[in-house]
Amino acid sequence: DTLFSKHLPTRIRVQAVRASISKKTHDTERSEKNEVSYKTFPSMKSFRESLLLEGEKKYLQDLIKLVKGDIKDACRISSLGRARLYDLMKKYSVSRLA
Repeated sequence: DTLFSKHLPTRIRVQAVRASISKKTHDTERSEKNEVSYKTFPSMKSFRESLLLEGEKKYLQDLIKLVKGDIKDACRISSLGRARLYDLMKKYSVSRLA
């Protein structure tokens, strides 16, 4: 036997249609946000720099969280010197208490 939507209660069919409409609306909004524009498209250099900045900040946040703020452990794990680690933490506003 095959179950068709007409076999389901009305409230379930209505929920399915609403969910479908909501998904289509969300997908349309998302695709509109993802449209590429010559005016806003970054150069490769600025794109790489922004990824590097985001990556370094995330790395430091995760590192400090992992070592629970222990700078000695953070230096050992990251292979960074204490001064360089503090410089990066300052640059990205990463606190030892994170």
